[in-house]
Amino acid sequence: MAGTLHFHPNNLFAPCITNLFWFKLHHHVMVQFKKYVESFPVKPLFIVFTVLFFITPSAIASVQISRTQILMGDVPVTLVVKTAKKHTIKVTRAMEETFLLGKKLSDSLSEFSSASDISRINRSPSHVWISLKEPLSLFLLEKSVKASNLTEGAFDITFSSSNKHTSWADLAIDKHHQRVMKKAAGLKLGVSGIAKGLIVELMSHHLTKKGFDRNLVNAGGDVYASGTWIVGIRNPFSPEQKPLTKIKVKNKSVSTSGLYQRGSHIIDPHTHQALGKKEAPLWASVTTIGNEGPMTDALTTGFFLLPFHKIESIVQQNTGFKVILITLKKQVIKISH
Repeated sequence: MAGTLHFHPNNLFAPCITNLFWFKLHHHVMVQFKKYVESFPVKPLFIVFTVLFFITPSAIASVQISRTQILMGDVPVTLVVKTAKKHTIKVTRAMEETFLLGKKLSDSLSEFSSASDISRINRSPSHVWISLKEPLSLFLLEKSVKASNLTEGAFDITFSSSNKHTSWADLAIDKHHQRVMKKAAGLKLGVSGIAKGLIVELMSHHLTKKGFDRNLVNAGGDVYASGTWIVGIRNPFSPEQKPLTKIKVKNKSVSTSGLYQRGSHIIDPHTHQALGKKEAPLWASVTTIGNEGPMTDALTTGFFLLPFHKIESIVQQNTGFKVILITLKKQVIKISH
């Protein structure tokens, strides 16, 4: 007669049958096994190994969880986290919080949000100091000026100014008093070319603070990888095909601009024309890898307008950056310090 399968109270891993004969046989075997274990010269290690052998696989089983939402207007933002399976519910909650943070940051840094510092600056008259409410606004503007300096104005957050004779140099920043002033009339700021990199990085850091340090945040060409990841560089000629090249990064920001995605949206601040209207693009794709999201985001935009020798010079003079260029002839060029 078939018995009922259950677990013996003295041994979690040994199933036995309720039939009395098999129960006695099982008991005898376990007594002998216990004597063997007690006589084993490295008993503690053996016991630990035995427990781990049965318990560890389910306890440390890892999963990769991803979620996508639209933020920053119309940008699909994807969060990816590698974690233990038992943390699935916890990581889902952390992702929800991270998306809320991304929305808050987007609203506070967007020139299209009437309450943001950037919008207030754009509405203000020239030669008047404007106090900034958000410390991140000051940080973002300082990084913008740094990127403009490095690229000799190829990246410029004043590209959409009504006064075409203005530039980033017409924005005065008083870090000590956390305020800025427009030194020329008609000056207008547009920070979309640098804010996204900052938002992506801060979202990744938030997931790390929640205990998930193996995460990746991807927002339409701007990626921040916490932990070690393999990131593919999209083929600018056939975006639906496999990546043209791949890179291994750890705790890095990766920003890419390509003709498939943002070529027509890149404005040359010197001509105030969209790339491709009056001048042919120099590159099919530009990728910048570095430690800071806002800098890789801004430099990628600026590098798209610069020739090879200037990009190489900037990278060689500034540690922490790597650049991958894809030419119009599909050649892949890598530059590092």
